[in-house]
Amino acid sequence: MIMSLIVKQYNDQAYSVYKDFEETLRSKKFHHLGEGSYRRGWQRKNVVIKVPKCEVGYCDNILEAYAYRKYRKGPDYNDVVYAPCRLLPNGALLMTFVEFVEYKQLPVWCGYIDGMQCGNYHGRIVAYDAASDIIGKDRSDAMKWGHVMGSMDHCECLVVRSDCNWPWHQDPIRNPSNEEPEARGHSLNKQRE
Repeated sequence: MIMSLIVKQYNDQAYSVYKDFEETLRSKKFHHLGEGSYRRGWQRKNVVIKVPKCEVGYCDNILEAYAYRKYRKGPDYNDVVYAPCRLLPNGALLMTFVEFVEYKQLPVWCGYIDGMQCGNYHGRIVAYDAASDIIGKDRSDAMKWGHVMGSMDHCECLVVRSDCNWPWHQDPIRNPSNEEPEARGHSLNKQRE
């Protein structure tokens, strides 16, 4: 019961803050690109801003920002390459615009991304909406980095801790590991036929 009230209060406050932020985006000539269950997308030229609609959208932004920061120099353990992005001070996500790519041109790993939301960024195929596909240790490490407590199972309620420093003021990878990713057994970078 208490958790439900906290989450409702967070969502009500977030809506109010982000409503004003979206008005600012409109005034800066951003156009509404689209929206999913938890976030709204805004675009101006080659910039996309993902604005959370609720606490899950906020956590999705944390996940994608963390994954890009951790793997920006190469693919993750599933061969996923993330679109360049960073978390803004208000919890929205700033990301580069990714161009559409035909299904047949996508590498096999894109099939592991929900909705195959991948495209071309400077000649490289990247995932531009992969929060639900970030799993395991990366998921829990991202939530620690973002100072979020609670379980990160899909759609489960989360609360931002009030006693923390916000993640955008900190090094995103607190304990970087030089360990090699787990053995894959096969490469997922092959092109689809």
